[in-house]
Amino acid sequence: MPNENLQAAVQAGYQETAAQIETGSALDAKLTGVLGFMAAVDALLLTVNHGLSAYRWVLLVGASSAIMLCCLGLMSDDVKAVPDPVAFYRDYGGAKSDDFLRKLLAGVGQIIDSNNGRLEERRNMLTGSFGLALLAAAAFGLARLGVALWS
Repeated sequence: MPNENLQAAVQAGYQETAAQIETGSALDAKLTGVLGFMAAVDALLLTVNHGLSAYRWVLLVGASSAIMLCCLGLMSDDVKAVPDPVAFYRDYGGAKSDDFLRKLLAGVGQIIDSNNGRLEERRNMLTGSFGLALLAAAAFGLARLGVALWS
């Protein structure tokens, strides 16, 4: 009976890591989309300078910073699914079934915890890229408004 419980716990851990991998893929897709959009915005800001006044550098800085955050989020470590099989079986391959499953469950638990940190980092990068772009747009609008009011 304890062996069945351990097997069920390990399977639940595998399902959690599979869900984390899907979440990581979705975050990568969102980061790639924001990266492409901000790259297009940067290209427009660099080529079309008519009508944006002298404050377009604020938008350029915001879009470029968002691009950098997206790139950092995409370059961060990928989520992992299982412990390193070679090292794990070298260390615990000869253990009894219950001990083996306990060690496997502990390894999967550590991977789940480290994946949560990686996913949180990617979410922060995505949120930060949106925040920087919106902050730059707001600063540009305020600068234009200030110029319009004082002119």
